[in-house]
Amino acid sequence: MELSAWESFRAELERNLSPNEQMIREQYIFLCRNDYCDAVQYEKLVQVRLMASYESCINSFLHPAAELKQGNLKAETIHLGTIVEALLKMVIDKMYRDGKLTMTDIRAYAKTYPKSITFMQSIDLFYLLADFDREFRTMLHELRAERNKVHLSVIQVLVDGEYDFEEFRVIRFRRKMEYLLERMRSGTIEKK
Repeated sequence: MELSAWESFRAELERNLSPNEQMIREQYIFLCRNDYCDAVQYEKLVQVRLMASYESCINSFLHPAAELKQGNLKAETIHLGTIVEALLKMVIDKMYRDGKLTMTDIRAYAKTYPKSITFMQSIDLFYLLADFDREFRTMLHELRAERNKVHLSVIQVLVDGEYDFEEFRVIRFRRKMEYLLERMRSGTIEKK
């Protein structure tokens, strides 16, 4: 039996997906085990990371037209930004639950915590609490700025030479997210 175009496309995409859903689940399960998040948050993180993986796979293996490629890069960045924002909030929440932070400390940066905390507030608070260098903080702010570029006023049309740079930036964001996950997994985030 011959597959439809969509089934063939999906099969090719899933065959080349890296990380695939099982890999993502294995990579993120420590968040539940180490009390960073509950099962619902875990499932949401897995789904968002899977979306970013699909965007990356489309660009890497299916070589789409330039406009779609640019859209995929932006979509992957938005997904990675969403994950990193959630991870930072998880670290802050856990430090509060463990008594390493007080509500006064947190509210000095985020007045409406725990109801809400912005990505920028999370970065600033996280930087004071965690043992990371300035370059890491700069990258987090870059990722936040990219994630916020969904408004027409900040959309820029890229020329051919800029696509490689955008891909490079997305790869940097991916690597920094993996580094953050590894530090969370090993429990080596806090300043001494």
